[in-house]
Amino acid sequence: MDQPAATNDIQISGFRKHIDIIIPAFFGLIALIVFSVTFSADILNYDDQVFVTENQYVHGLSVGNLEWIFSLQSGAANGHYHPITYLVYALVYEIDGLNPLLFHLVNLLLHLLNIFLVYKLVLYLSRNCRKQAAVVALFFAIHPMHVEPVCWVSGLNGVLYTTFFLSAAISYIRYLDSRSFRFLLYVGLFFLLSLFSKSMAVTLPLVLLLFDWYRKRKFSVRLLIEKIPFFAVSVVFGLIAINSSKLLGTFISLAKYDYSIVDRFFMVSYSVGFYLLKAIIPFNLSVTIFNPVVKDGWLPMAYYIAPILLAILVIAVLTFKKHRHEISMGLLFFLLTISVAIQFVPIGNVLGAERYTYLPNIGVFFVIGYFFAFFTNKEKYPSGMIKPFYIIALSGLLVYNTLTSFNRSKIWKSTFDVYTEMIEKNPRRALMGYKGRGATYYKMGMFKEALADFNAAIQLRPDEVELYKHRGIIRTNLGDFQGAILDFNLYMMVDSVCKEAYYYRGLAYTGLSEYKIAISDFSRTIALDPENAAVYSNRGFAFIKDGQTENAMLDFRSSVELSPGSALSWFYLGQTKAALPQFSVDEVIADYEKAIALKLDTFFLYYNLGNMYGLKKDYEMTEKYLRMAVENKPDYIEAWNNMGIQYFYHQNLDQAEECFVNCLKINSKFDDARNNLGNVYLYQKKNDEACAEWQIAAENGNTPAKENIDKHCKQNTP
Repeated sequence: MDQPAATNDIQISGFRKHIDIIIPAFFGLIALIVFSVTFSADILNYDDQVFVTENQYVHGLSVGNLEWIFSLQSGAANGHYHPITYLVYALVYEIDGLNPLLFHLVNLLLHLLNIFLVYKLVLYLSRNCRKQAAVVALFFAIHPMHVEPVCWVSGLNGVLYTTFFLSAAISYIRYLDSRSFRFLLYVGLFFLLSLFSKSMAVTLPLVLLLFDWYRKRKFSVRLLIEKIPFFAVSVVFGLIAINSSKLLGTFISLAKYDYSIVDRFFMVSYSVGFYLLKAIIPFNLSVTIFNPVVKDGWLPMAYYIAPILLAILVIAVLTFKKHRHEISMGLLFFLLTISVAIQFVPIGNVLGAERYTYLPNIGVFFVIGYFFAFFTNKEKYPSGMIKPFYIIALSGLLVYNTLTSFNRSKIWKSTFDVYTEMIEKNPRRALMGYKGRGATYYKMGMFKEALADFNAAIQLRPDEVELYKHRGIIRTNLGDFQGAILDFNLYMMVDSVCKEAYYYRGLAYTGLSEYKIAISDFSRTIALDPENAAVYSNRGFAFIKDGQTENAMLDFRSSVELSPGSALSWFYLGQTKAALPQFSVDEVIADYEKAIALKLDTFFLYYNLGNMYGLKKDYEMTEKYLRMAVENKPDYIEAWNNMGIQYFYHQNLDQAEECFVNCLKINSKFDDARNNLGNVYLYQKKNDEACAEWQIAAENGNTPAKENIDKHCKQNTP
């Protein structure tokens, strides 16, 4: 009987030995299930294009890319200096290109690592209170406000800087416990990595002082000297962050949105209260939290109530003498780390975003976890009515958070879902949603849907002229050239040097056959953007239509020189050469074949190339390309007719007959084909059928048919 008992003791001992790995690992498994939707999510057209898909500098680990990533220019490009984040993007791209799965997997794996780090931080900070550490880690793992940074590719900077921030914080606690200088060096290293991942890490020195206070470390000169390098680095990176925002133009004045200094005070109070409340009860969440609307000089009532509620909270904390130290620790951690996202000076037209709470929420969870540990400690809290209610409420909240996070993660699967939520949650402030969704529709070629969204955006903000330019571009693609020109004219009243507006207005005038005006607009575009091959190509097309073949030739030459990979430019170049006597058939064929080699797949190209080979009397190649033309466009009547002529010359009369019959099926009044069909019947010795076809063609005014009747059918005339 003794042996089994001994074995059981060993198993329990082994389990306990690894308990601090098992607990966060279990929570990580829950998070993996909750955020599993991200495995099938896309790379979005919501900042992801700025940071990843359209940012050539993260498309691989070339020397040039690395130089840009670590230069301050990278911060100026999009308002954020986070080279380590870009480096991770570049590494992921180097491994598997723009595969969404790998990008999302990196975010999720970092989140799982952060769950472990949160558990360890609270464990060290609380001196091995596993209950508190477990609650904090579990809330952190599945909180709905953490969906955004975990499930959004552009949220990488949030989870990445948090990884290094937590590592630095843990190292500092280890330093406080051991006074080993090497841990202080680790703090410095992780701090730099965190700052290079996201500038929100500048709050770490303040958090280190908070840890000193929490651990009741005696104030000393050494304590201050330790922090001087950290504060110096924070100031530098803070200035870099502000400069990046200014260069991008997101750092704006209060006057733009009519907010006074007093308004800003209430807005800051509201932001703090908003983030704090949603950390505890995450309801009515939204992708974007917009700045409030000032009506008759007043903010919404909630903004005036916020500072009162915050004052009540402060008073309540001060009255909790027994728990004041722990509550203060959690709330101060929250306030210090969220402070850089509060926007004392506004950046853009948003009040905040859920992703900013990813690290700060740990402070709120710290307080929740502390009370859980307190109420479940029989020595500290032997009995009482609060305990069961607290545990039930906590359990219900965890279930609610889990289900909410799972459902919210679905929103981040596609661009349309993200922008649609913006519109539905903020119908009166849905400008960003309509613009973003409309732009996404446009990129997908869904022009009618894009037009509907930009119409809605203009209804919301008819004074935002940029919208008219975008709507003009969409209207151009829809063939509403008059409407497009009206939109571009409205836009150009404000911006008369926009190359994009001139270019698309030129396309609209081309669509209206106003070629001289189109040429003028394309010429202005070229003056503003002389390296744009597409403009030369389109001006060349307008020159052709206007009869200026020589000028067209010059433009198409410029187009292929600037963009030798443009198949359409090679096609137009060949087409222009075909109209000029100084160019040989072989030169034209070479340009057309270059276009085909560059994957231009269009019936008109095959038709022209077939005709060029016909001039060379290379009937095999002629038939090949004319056949490709009708395969590409089955109702292309001219190609069927020319192919029939080629078969006729080869005495392939049955195939020639088939081609001409197809022509007449497409258009029974195409009398050239009917006359040719009569010629086929004549050679097939079907004189009556031949004369019948010629008779119909002649009645429609076809001269060759009349001549054929006179020559071959008179004997049949009564």
